[in-house]
Amino acid sequence: QSTWASGIISLTRMLDRETRQLYNLSVEAIDNGLPARLTSTTNIIIQVLDVNDSPPQFELLQYDVTVSEDALPGTRVAVVMTTSADIGVNAEIFYEIVGGDGGGHFSIDRVQGIISTRLPVDYETNSVYSLVVRATDRGSPPLSEEAPVTVRLLDVNDNAPRFSQPLYEAVVSEDVAIGTTVA
Repeated sequence: QSTWASGIISLTRMLDRETRQLYNLSVEAIDNGLPARLTSTTNIIIQVLDVNDSPPQFELLQYDVTVSEDALPGTRVAVVMTTSADIGVNAEIFYEIVGGDGGGHFSIDRVQGIISTRLPVDYETNSVYSLVVRATDRGSPPLSEEAPVTVRLLDVNDNAPRFSQPLYEAVVSEDVAIGTTVA
């Protein structure tokens, strides 16, 4: 909207850079001269700057992955990804594990969102980890979002069978029939 007498241009509604980044206005000035009215036309380009108004959005609402319990430290488990409608520093995102990993078995690449084993994992000790990953942008103020990541361990045959006692004894009569259970 332009004020007729002053030529000041002001907003008539809120701007949203994510919807429209640029406005190209054509402005015509007309004087009140007599007998001829003179005019001049110019273009005004208005660029809408980004503010940090869009938190990171995970590509999935939750992540569910499996990894073998014999995975070596450093094994890639999952990749979490986010997007942001903002631009620049407001869209630079870093990741962190904020819950579900009390033993420190997992790590996450703060920039790429790659979750890896940091320590050996053991199915018999803990078969499922329920991690919480937070994505935070570098805007001011920073905005963040969290997503659950369930890591299920696959059991491997890593435990030899064990007898419950070191020695077993049975007493059997010599005339029992073949196939009789003796112990």
